[in-house]
Amino acid sequence: MIDPSDAALRQMFSAALSSGGAWAELFTERTTVTELTCTTKSGLTAARSRIQGVGLRVGLGRDTALVYSTDYDHASLVELGSTAAAVFRAIHGRGPAERTPAVRIGRTGRVGIPATGQLLDLADKRRLVETALGAAGRQGGRVRAAYADREREIGVWDSLGGHAAKTDWQTRLQVDVALVGPSATGTGTWCAALPSSALTLDEAAAVGVSAADQALRLESAVSARSGTRALVCGPDAAGLLIHELCGHALEADALALGSSIFADSLGKAVADGAVTVVDGGAPVGVWGVSAVDDEGTAPERTELIRAGVMVGSMTDRLHAGASEDPRSSGNARRRSFEHPPLPRMTQTTLESGTTSRQDIITGVGTGLLVLEATGGTVDPVTGRFSLVVKEGWEIESGELTRIVSGSVLTGDALSSLRDICAIGDDPQTFGAFCGKSGQWLPISYRSPSLALARITVGGV
Repeated sequence: MIDPSDAALRQMFSAALSSGGAWAELFTERTTVTELTCTTKSGLTAARSRIQGVGLRVGLGRDTALVYSTDYDHASLVELGSTAAAVFRAIHGRGPAERTPAVRIGRTGRVGIPATGQLLDLADKRRLVETALGAAGRQGGRVRAAYADREREIGVWDSLGGHAAKTDWQTRLQVDVALVGPSATGTGTWCAALPSSALTLDEAAAVGVSAADQALRLESAVSARSGTRALVCGPDAAGLLIHELCGHALEADALALGSSIFADSLGKAVADGAVTVVDGGAPVGVWGVSAVDDEGTAPERTELIRAGVMVGSMTDRLHAGASEDPRSSGNARRRSFEHPPLPRMTQTTLESGTTSRQDIITGVGTGLLVLEATGGTVDPVTGRFSLVVKEGWEIESGELTRIVSGSVLTGDALSSLRDICAIGDDPQTFGAFCGKSGQWLPISYRSPSLALARITVGGV
């Protein structure tokens, strides 16, 4: 863990605030990443990388300046403070401060929950990859197994006396299988967070088997019938759909800019009355969930939509107040010390209903069931979204008939939220990666099955 001295912090913050900033914050990071990849056509490749450095922000209101460096000795930190002051002066048009705010240094603030595990050694990681590859290759075809883990240590100090620190571990194993057939490609993915020791050889083999089985099923897949159709989503596809319909649009920076479909919707109905969506509240260690965010704030369970009404948003310190609450919800996240923190999702949850998936399918009668979707995109300004069907089934007279893949689902977020007509009783949690402003971060979503009265289904 990078641990600056109190004297260095005090001098750095004093320099940083000398041009009129009201607060300053130092973010320290040391991250180590290990990656192993193996295919049926090539040998094993391995890579290990480390990034470490510090990022310093100076702010007044919502105006901020960010500078960063890979040097963090005493002299370098003081120089970083002077650089931050110069950048802040340039963007804010302020001269030297008449009175530099008092600096407080804290060492007893919120501290992340200590980790209980450790990363596997390289030989164990290799065995995981080779086990997954062997299990997936039993059906033939082309197979790729990829393992990656990350150990990330961060610290946050601010000029007001706040301090927090944490260490996170993340592990991911993905197996891709391609078989010759009408669809040609099937993919299985397994994701987990700390501790990495939770991934066993048997689980690695199960990942490979699941990927191969899906590839075999999708050999006979066809495109779904086009047009406006009723839609049923299993928990995986439903979680991704909710993520796209209301996730980014309920992040406080989009709301503050007015570039969100929910910009003027606080306290108003935005979805069917059965819909309640929350972010946060998941246990530490779930994919994308940490003890503290990247500003040192402990994440909270934040209601976004309650019984169809927008009641809150995901905030950081700069945008706290967008949901009439001056506290940050603990959703400030950043890719690295080189990036500014932004309000981002952690685990987004659609609360369960009471209907079984089979009853939902029977009730729809004729439509489309999507079990897995990929390639989700949304424009938070207009609400237009799209998803690609990875695996699904045609529903005819309440029965599953033909397996489908490759079709594109499109729609309008607000209309689709109001078109939700059934919510299942079978919630599951899935991990993924989400991009925003060039920053890709791990997130998860938890959802039961759901049904939409209508959605547009098109070709590839």
